Amino acid sequence: MLISLTVENWKSFRNPVSFSMIKTRERQHNERVPRLVKYDVGILRVAAMYGGNASGQTNLFSALSFMKKFVVKQRAPDESTGVTPFLLSDETRTGLTKFTARILTTDDVVNNTLIKMEPGENQNPTLDTLKKIAKTLDVSVDDLMK
Repeated sequence: MLISLTVENWKSFRNPVSFSMIKTRERQHNERVPRLVKYDVGILRVAAMYGGNASGQTNLFSALSFMKKFVVKQRAPDESTGVTPFLLSDETRTGLTKFTARILTTDDVVNNTLIKMEPGENQNPTLDTLKKIAKTLDVSVDDLMK
């Protein structure tokens, strides 16, 4: 079950945008909201999204669909990711697109998944990207390439 999804630098979303199924502090109908005791949080069974025309609802659903296909579909190493970054800024046009999902498994375990992708045809990460990944993992770029 999807608990939350955050998207950054995707289509109309320059800055991070989140969709969450985690219950707010609202107390009305509290008895109807299932709780994950292990995490001390309530999870909504149903959610609705609304907003004005062209405010991003479709792009949020396309991000969810893209992420699902990216994880499930096996791609050739030279195949384009199909990422569509926010195009109205030079910085984001070539920047990383980020998807972060929190997923509840059947064992009541919450898995955090982070996917960062560069736009364009080149599927090999740039040296800058490799340096960022190596820094995050606290390893050298050479160790990362082994």
